[in-house]
Amino acid sequence: MTDYPASFSIMKKELLQVDANGRRYNNLNYGLDCTIRELAPLLTPDVSPMFNSLIHSDNCPSTTNNGSLTDGVWAKSASMGNDSQRPWFRFTRGEGREMIFDFGSDIGVSAVRIGFLKEISKGILPPHTVTVSLSLNGQEWMSVFRGTDYISLLRNDIVRRMDLFSDTFTARYVRIAFDVAPHVFIDEIEILGEIATRSTKKISPDTTPMRPNAYATYKTFGFKDTFLSYLPSQTANKVTERRTCDWYLPHVAYLKNGKVMNTLFDSFIMLPYVDFLYKGESKRHLTKKDWLGFIKNEFTPNLNISALNTAVAIAKQALFLENYQVSLFLPLFYPESSVVDFGKLVGKTRDFTKSEDRFVAIQWMIDEQMRRFHDSDFHNLKLRGFYWFTEEMDNNDPEMERILKQVTNYIRNKGLITIWIPYYQAAGYERWQKIGFDLAIYQSGYAFDNTLPIKQLLETSKKAKQLHMGVEMEIEKLNRASVTRFQDYLQTAMSVENNSSVTHMYYQGIDESAVLNSYLSNNPELHLLYENINLFIHRESF
Repeated sequence: MTDYPASFSIMKKELLQVDANGRRYNNLNYGLDCTIRELAPLLTPDVSPMFNSLIHSDNCPSTTNNGSLTDGVWAKSASMGNDSQRPWFRFTRGEGREMIFDFGSDIGVSAVRIGFLKEISKGILPPHTVTVSLSLNGQEWMSVFRGTDYISLLRNDIVRRMDLFSDTFTARYVRIAFDVAPHVFIDEIEILGEIATRSTKKISPDTTPMRPNAYATYKTFGFKDTFLSYLPSQTANKVTERRTCDWYLPHVAYLKNGKVMNTLFDSFIMLPYVDFLYKGESKRHLTKKDWLGFIKNEFTPNLNISALNTAVAIAKQALFLENYQVSLFLPLFYPESSVVDFGKLVGKTRDFTKSEDRFVAIQWMIDEQMRRFHDSDFHNLKLRGFYWFTEEMDNNDPEMERILKQVTNYIRNKGLITIWIPYYQAAGYERWQKIGFDLAIYQSGYAFDNTLPIKQLLETSKKAKQLHMGVEMEIEKLNRASVTRFQDYLQTAMSVENNSSVTHMYYQGIDESAVLNSYLSNNPELHLLYENINLFIHRESF
């Protein structure tokens, strides 16, 4: 069991704690219930006591008293199921939790002590950050502690520590907030007050908002409508899959009966088909040969990037836009840690069980793509940065986050940015800036599940604004139902965002493009998608 600090004593009958310096503290919240609030709505499968010990839901009433968090029972075993006292209080997804304790009158608060379970095989991990705030009235709050590094090197452990504030503060309410991705288990929370040897300090409410509450916009990044362009392999059999100039032109420009009328998407991401990187939900064990094969495919003459460059040339000539360029982003692949023989880089065979080799491989992919881009002299494209392909942080691979900080710094030092598109409530999405990304776009997943209510679009847009993200617009295949559902995306954006320059990225299918198929369709209901995307991009009524 990992304890910080190492020297303290538990005197349960007296409800007393003693820190490493001999100072004594009362456990102020022993037996006290608290209010628990999710920071984002729970997904339907998680609205169950199996995943969340206390559920705020009409169809799933609470079955567990949250007083179990303050009953003085600490876990003895680093396992969710092997402790006869069943001390673990469960939290699953919902981004994070806020737990508010109301003491009924003012108290002196000095520290907190919390126990977290780490059980890697079940996705149970301590949070990345714990924040404690205090209030006199339950409305205005002052942050007094922000804890990080709740770390154990063991795969199964109890991470328990006592965190002292800078002073003993006077407050009636104590709020403890932490992130949840995907599971956090807590056995006990103690809010401690030092047995008076010094006077308490008054709190001053924070004046700086905790979150930006502003969308990512064109003003910041210089582009706003990005098309996700999935590239087939060089051996693609279907001619319709090939990314030619004719394929790209209806994406680069708004066409009317084959005539260029206006610009359309102002930026593009090049990326492989998903099954190139994944087999089911597992990452493939790709080597340098695989990575290089994709890079060569990107730069095939007259296809892919080259074809996009030509399509932009046609559009700019037709519209008399002499200096017009579209922005381009190139992909970065995940260095799967099970790969021990990636291939030679800088005269050395790279082994992805070593963090340094994983970083070197990504660094090589950045440099190799940049070299080929600049050697190709694409006058109509502006390389703006790189796209991190994986849509969530892998909780079983915490080292990857540290590598990503190196990667994103390396890219920024080249004057470029790194973007990320996490799915709805993906692990780490609310921490995207701390991980190192310069721009994140939030997915709702509304297009892929007909059971999801339109509320999911509203929640996605609300959270994107709160976290300074952009929003992804999604459609899988072109049919009447999908066009109607995509219309919900457009109408939600128009009604909620109240800003014509919010950054959007567009998933329009992998092997086929719904945009292209809509443009080519003679069915008015299906062709409507193309017309409405054009109106939305140029923010006209539809």
